Amino acid sequence: MSTLTQRADSHLPMAKAIYFINYAGFAIFMPFINVYYRDIGLSGFEIGIINTLSPLIGMLGGSLWGLLNDRFGKTRVLLGAAILGSIISSWGIASVKSFIPLLVIAALFSLFYSTLVPIIDSNTLLLLRNERERYGSIRLWGSVGYVLTSLIGGEVLKLLGLNRLFPIFTLLMVVFLIAIFWCPIGSRSPGSSTHLFSALRIMLRKPHWLVFCISVLFLWVAASGMYNFMGVYMKDLGADEGLIGLTMAISGASEIPIMFYGSRLLKRFAPRKMLAAAILAYLIRMVLYGIMPSATWAPFISLLNSASFGLFWIGSIAYINDLAPDEIKSTSQGLLTAILNLASLASTTFSGWLYDAAGPANLFRILALFCLAAILIFVGGTLRNRQNQT
Repeated sequence: MSTLTQRADSHLPMAKAIYFINYAGFAIFMPFINVYYRDIGLSGFEIGIINTLSPLIGMLGGSLWGLLNDRFGKTRVLLGAAILGSIISSWGIASVKSFIPLLVIAALFSLFYSTLVPIIDSNTLLLLRNERERYGSIRLWGSVGYVLTSLIGGEVLKLLGLNRLFPIFTLLMVVFLIAIFWCPIGSRSPGSSTHLFSALRIMLRKPHWLVFCISVLFLWVAASGMYNFMGVYMKDLGADEGLIGLTMAISGASEIPIMFYGSRLLKRFAPRKMLAAAILAYLIRMVLYGIMPSATWAPFISLLNSASFGLFWIGSIAYINDLAPDEIKSTSQGLLTAILNLASLASTTFSGWLYDAAGPANLFRILALFCLAAILIFVGGTLRNRQNQT
């Protein structure tokens, strides 16, 4: 075993713990926040508006913080600021009940919270150096944290009320804040602004990058609508918080085998093949949600999260890391967050309006069409680019 591999292995237990804690916080907050909004009287359209402004701020924030990390290399400081900002703004959400203040505070929350995943992912890839295929075996601990918290958290919120999600989220974020002081930080050389922007221009002009961006935009319009309104949909079908939490837990648990075998999958299949399979799985998932007659179907359909989100996330992280020059590895991961937030921005108001106007079943049927467009663009564009290269 090489010295670099031994050094990376010595850092991995804490890196795994960071993922576990971060996604545990995600599991208690994100799946239930829209249910909380609904519980305090907001309409589907108002929820959609909140989830439109938040991705807009997150889109700008994720890219900006990634660029700052590449420019100055202050990973620990940026993570600490983002965690503190997330805690404070989450209590702002808990303290108000009317739409306009919630709109502003939720956007502030997104400014801080959106930076956590891209910086953690970028730092993990730096730690792994030339062994990027091991990313999934580390990221799976995020899925474990998500699953356990969804199972426990759903039952706790069912018994104590949805407003308890805020103190639980705060506790997990405080643990996260303490953990980053022991978090291994990958070595990087701060880059000059000139070199960073030059490398960014080169990547943005690559045909493969453009095809990826367009197809992911279509895909995540669908995925964002699904994630934002799945809990609300289940609630309207008669589900309680326990069933919603169970569904989220099963969804997260289904990712674990994909993450565990991620290194083998990347060695056997190119990231682009994993992405094509993921988009197809999302398409099937949307169709099934569109025809399900009761909320009891949702836990079984959520098993497709393994092939949809699991393959998408591993494939995307690896694909972008391959496309990005060394100077902008963090920025490139921030750009992925920006793309996802841009898609969410386009999706949330539209999905909220469609949920109210056409009903949840028709919402998911229309989202399936976006997945179909995504796979046609990605497969067709990738094949064309490969033919042009030859």
